[in-house]
Amino acid sequence: MPTRRSLTRAELKEIVRALEAAQARAEEIADGLEDAFQKALVRAQGRAAERIATILQEAPDFKALAQKERIRWWIDHQRAVEEALSTSGYSNAVTGYVNSLPKFVEIVEATMSAQGESFIAFPKATLDFLKARQVTQFRALGAKANTALSDLLYSQVFGGASKNAMLPALKSQITGTYPWGERQGLYEWHAGTYARTNHFKFVAELDAAQAEAHGITENFLYVGQVDEKNRPFCRRLLAKAAPIYSRKEIAEMDNGFRVTHPEVSDVFTSRGGFNCRHRWLGVTARVATALRALPEAAAAA
Repeated sequence: MPTRRSLTRAELKEIVRALEAAQARAEEIADGLEDAFQKALVRAQGRAAERIATILQEAPDFKALAQKERIRWWIDHQRAVEEALSTSGYSNAVTGYVNSLPKFVEIVEATMSAQGESFIAFPKATLDFLKARQVTQFRALGAKANTALSDLLYSQVFGGASKNAMLPALKSQITGTYPWGERQGLYEWHAGTYARTNHFKFVAELDAAQAEAHGITENFLYVGQVDEKNRPFCRRLLAKAAPIYSRKEIAEMDNGFRVTHPEVSDVFTSRGGFNCRHRWLGVTARVATALRALPEAAAAA
């Protein structure tokens, strides 16, 4: 196979512009998906709050009941509480979000075509597998949120709290803000944070599949926004003239989450951690060589 000539400065700059455009488009898609998902979660939270409030409005004054009677009420109404939470619309919100994730395929295709490489189409089974895994994670988050709400209601019933006190407390948990930050709503906080984290985790899996198909193992370029929101970890990488690393080097990196949150400690799939929107782009040896020889272009990417 003949060796391809080196890229000219003009050709490299054109590739860099195309990669920047693809990354900007990825962030645009992520913003749109996140906005739609958050709105769907807010609607689900509202329905859950209304249904729980209806159940409690018809409840007796727990303060006036003996503990045995409180427990009996809970046993009689536990199923209704669980149904109110499970039918809030959370699952529909998740389905809509996950089914939209393949929109990122066009970004990965643009990333490869910008380098003059053919895009290798993903089998439907691969995308279905990736989406199914996302749904499993979201179901676990929904179950965690519902368990927290159910446990809170149980503790209030068991403790004999008044209905006037219970309703605001439950509504605050379901739709309100938390004392440790502007995190609105239990569904929104759990699922919203996971979605923001996973937009580009999904893209990373697609990027990795294309890189593997093209035999790229040594040249991964770190790209994305440079702003005041960057973590020190990302800032250090982006500050390099040509932030290109091998999979082995990336595997040895520490983003600071190994102990506290190992689920986002894999730098290749999670980059800087929660909510990180940077990407590892697999670039050809030809592009990587040209980038290293043209630091200003690499910095712009």
